[in-house]
Amino acid sequence: MGFLETEAANGVRVAECVTFTRGSGATARAWRYTTADQDVTVDGVTFRAAVWTRDAIRRTRETGKSTVTITCAHATQMVTDWLAAAVGPGAEPDAVREGAPVTAVRILRVHLSDAGVVIDRAAVFQGMVAGLQTDGTTATIPCDGLQALFARQLPRLAIQKTCPWAFGDLRCGVDPLSMAVAATVDALGTAEQAADGGARATLTLDLDALPTRPSGEGTADDTTYWDGGALHFAVDGVPTRTYIERADVSDFPTVTLTLYAALPAALVGTTVHLTAGCDKTFASCLHRFANTRRFGGYPFLPERNPLIEGAY
Repeated sequence: MGFLETEAANGVRVAECVTFTRGSGATARAWRYTTADQDVTVDGVTFRAAVWTRDAIRRTRETGKSTVTITCAHATQMVTDWLAAAVGPGAEPDAVREGAPVTAVRILRVHLSDAGVVIDRAAVFQGMVAGLQTDGTTATIPCDGLQALFARQLPRLAIQKTCPWAFGDLRCGVDPLSMAVAATVDALGTAEQAADGGARATLTLDLDALPTRPSGEGTADDTTYWDGGALHFAVDGVPTRTYIERADVSDFPTVTLTLYAALPAALVGTTVHLTAGCDKTFASCLHRFANTRRFGGYPFLPERNPLIEGAY
């Protein structure tokens, strides 16, 4: 008698066991849960009793792709760990992050004796976590079957002169805050509405020190050093940041910033910190940050296509 026939004929206790696995080998980490009312051991591995459910496994007729959605509590350890890995470290919280690591998922259906011992088991789904959504105290985990691997599009990277990385992300590797320069706020300008509908505000401040390039050279002659950078300050003790559209350094070391957001008047007379901007060029990567080893562009590319427009 087969697995399903035994289940239907004998009325055995049925439970499901799910394993989430991230990584492989000695560094692999696994989370195991069961729908049974007590912990269940399968092949010497313990599955913890937890509240989780899944919907029916769906398979498309055209491609054979299978999907299933698992629902569990937001406080489940796998959920909190997965979200932490998805956010990742980095000096710039708003920078583009590396995606969450691939997490494999496997669901077993098991038959249990009255004592809770596994009599028989069968794998009903195997694939990978496709995402995670949270709603209050609940987390929803959509999963794709192994067939999705064969239909997945590989990421493409454009060949370009400038760097494609987000400044301060894991691929860039620069820590902007490590190069921050302190300044004292002299005056705030009136916030105005820009043509794009966003707010703009001006801020005049005096630098407490000159920023330096990794080579030790000053940056007073770098008129775009702060463009696209950030202004860091605190509001009621809470660290806050707004981005710099452009900086006027004609009266250096007095600097006038045009910012993308209005600022509280209480900032006048306080100390703030400025971090440099990055225009994605090889020259800035070299002279401002000495980070050309991680530069993601191809600065030697010609300005125009020589096959179409001629080499000269």
